[in-house]
Amino acid sequence: TLGYLASWIIISTAVSYLVVGLLYIKYPASSFEALLNLSAEYTTQTLVIANFITVLIYAAFYKLKRSSIGEKCELYQKPFGVYTRAILIGVIGQFAIQYILAMLLTVIPESWLTALEQNNESLTSTSTVIDTIATILAAPILEEILCRGLVLGALKKAMPSWAAIGISALAFGLLHGNPIGIIYATLFGILLGFIVVKFKSVIPAILCHMAFNATSLYLTQNLGTLETILIYLSIPIMIVLIIKTAKYQEPQGPSEE
Repeated sequence: TLGYLASWIIISTAVSYLVVGLLYIKYPASSFEALLNLSAEYTTQTLVIANFITVLIYAAFYKLKRSSIGEKCELYQKPFGVYTRAILIGVIGQFAIQYILAMLLTVIPESWLTALEQNNESLTSTSTVIDTIATILAAPILEEILCRGLVLGALKKAMPSWAAIGISALAFGLLHGNPIGIIYATLFGILLGFIVVKFKSVIPAILCHMAFNATSLYLTQNLGTLETILIYLSIPIMIVLIIKTAKYQEPQGPSEE
């Protein structure tokens, strides 16, 4: 487990500094602080590249051991109903996060809100097809393989599932730079870990993560009456979804749904 986390952090740090170095070549007169601020605009791309390299290394490692990273990460097929429920949890989960943030708005430090706004601006101001693909497709796939597949999978062998979910969620949260991002990514990581443990597969968590990120991008540009109503209804809907997921039973035969 420490190997997964250490390699993940080392590669992410190395790629981040590589981005700063490339920016220095392009803007040689800029200060280091200015280059760091500029590199923040490429945070999503940097994380995706770092995650891809990490997954590639471990895929090659398990290939040499005549094993499969897919099996190691529990990338198992599940009934269609599991996937639709996971997607719905991701969508409603994003609305619930927005509701919680709105309720805590008066107690959240202004510096935290500023950092979150800058992060959202960096996502929307450079919103190209590549950025959208990175946010909605690449990041969820790679992050779930690493965090819920390799890290959570290894932790579950050494401790109770609830503790493994908590530790992997915290590691996931710490990778999200700003304080608010760390808090809600950790909470979302707990939800994703719960989904993986309950459905015994990382695929539903990937779909949930995709839906969560897609809804986040949507809400940064669309917040009308319908969206506001869904935000207010999100908490009771999420409670129902979590209860139904907790009651989920693994199908006993290939014909059962």
